[in-house]
Amino acid sequence: MGFSVEHPIDSAPTSRKFETSDNGDRISPLENHLVEGERVMNCFVDGIVKQHRTVATSCVPTADGDGDGDGDGDELIRMAHP
Repeated sequence: MGFSVEHPIDSAPTSRKFETSDNGDRISPLENHLVEGERVMNCFVDGIVKQHRTVATSCVPTADGDGDGDGDGDELIRMAHP
């Protein structure tokens, strides 16, 4: 079984506005990374609804397959980050 998820740098921010530090550096809006839930983005079209999840939440159901912890499901053997 395989699955892919959008990188959190794209799904975590609740705002697409870059901020500027006191030194003048642009700061990416990565707030709310640990707050899961719906995000509404305006990219190519307005109103794109996404669901942000942490890596831990995404992997837990996969790690044991049926989720009961006894290891008889499709267990997570390897995880790769390209």
